[in-house]
Amino acid sequence: MKMFVLLTACGLLMTVGCQNSANKTVDTSQRPASTAPPPAPAPSYSMSYEAVRDTDWAAGTEAGAKRGTLRSGDRVMFSRAPDPSMAWQQAQLPDGSVQWVRPADFRAPASR
Repeated sequence: MKMFVLLTACGLLMTVGCQNSANKTVDTSQRPASTAPPPAPAPSYSMSYEAVRDTDWAAGTEAGAKRGTLRSGDRVMFSRAPDPSMAWQQAQLPDGSVQWVRPADFRAPASR
């Protein structure tokens, strides 16, 4: 019984503790301002690659995404070298839009 009374008293003291400021105004002027993390930098699409065959692009990786076709010889810009082990990788198309393409269908253009 004594243990029950002791635990109940401790519980009441904890709930009434310093979290309640009653009618007092709390000065928050010295608290640091909260800041959101900086946005991630946008990828730079600066690596030109050429389609080696007619290939498709997709607006997303889901099955119902809008699709189109790139012709053999069309150039796209990748933010990093195409990774043929991946099914899809983002690239900037000739029209300036960023879409998903099949990286195995691209190679570095021959120098002229």
